[in-house]
Amino acid sequence: MFITVSMWFLVGSWLFAPFVFNPSGFDWQKTVDDWTDWKRWMGNRGGLRTFLASYANGAAGVKVMTVLFVVCGLTISDLFAAILAFLPTGWAILLIGQAMRPVLKSLKFWDSIKELARGYEYTMGLVLFMPTAILSWFPFVSEFQTRLLFNQAFSRGLQISMILAGRKEKDITSPVKYA
Repeated sequence: MFITVSMWFLVGSWLFAPFVFNPSGFDWQKTVDDWTDWKRWMGNRGGLRTFLASYANGAAGVKVMTVLFVVCGLTISDLFAAILAFLPTGWAILLIGQAMRPVLKSLKFWDSIKELARGYEYTMGLVLFMPTAILSWFPFVSEFQTRLLFNQAFSRGLQISMILAGRKEKDITSPVKYA
């Protein structure tokens, strides 16, 4: 259990470090701009047909999940365990599919591999954007992050500027007399 938790903590650290250590990482408008750019990038293949196909696939997925919950007695913990089991397996299938690209193209199976990869990209994007969007929605998170990131740097900058100017600390705090 300890190895699993530490591994997921490591993965989360790698995924969210760019947001945490970026001074504008939780700025609401920048998050909205990033979301818009990401959606534009993900939907780059264009066309009404792909939108309708995506909607139909999403509706089919909701129907399947409803049947599994009602008929089979699926619980949320079962769903979570299945997702954790499927993610590495599906990723392995994608990697094998990429290695066998010429064969899969000749069998007309390459488009299915690309759609599976796109599904993984959508899922990962939502995993990253949802916590970031929720934290960006509250202005105090951005303010706290800015103070945390720049507090030490600002203090060191003042000390360095005093050293470079050749002033002592008591000169800064005492009233300055001009001639």
